[in-house]
Amino acid sequence: SSRAFRVVADGRHVVGVIAANDDGSTVEGAPALRNFTIVRHDDFLQAVIRRVNRHAASIAVVVDTRHIPRPENVIGVITPNEVAGTVMKDFSR
Repeated sequence: SSRAFRVVADGRHVVGVIAANDDGSTVEGAPALRNFTIVRHDDFLQAVIRRVNRHAASIAVVVDTRHIPRPENVIGVITPNEVAGTVMKDFSR
């Protein structure tokens, strides 16, 4: 199953990601993940994996811009579970 997330912002800067409920509210007691990296919506999966590994990130925040990423540019997140699922599907073809 997929987990929803919300971006944590400090002004116009993305500073973390926090787990969210289906209604968009944050999960009570959930810590904000600060060890994230920013990836672009058109990055290949291999580049995303390299970037997550290089930054020892636990989650990748996806933005739709090549400029300075702002909270309003965030279009999603990629978790390690999603990467693993995609890789397994690809190898099972």
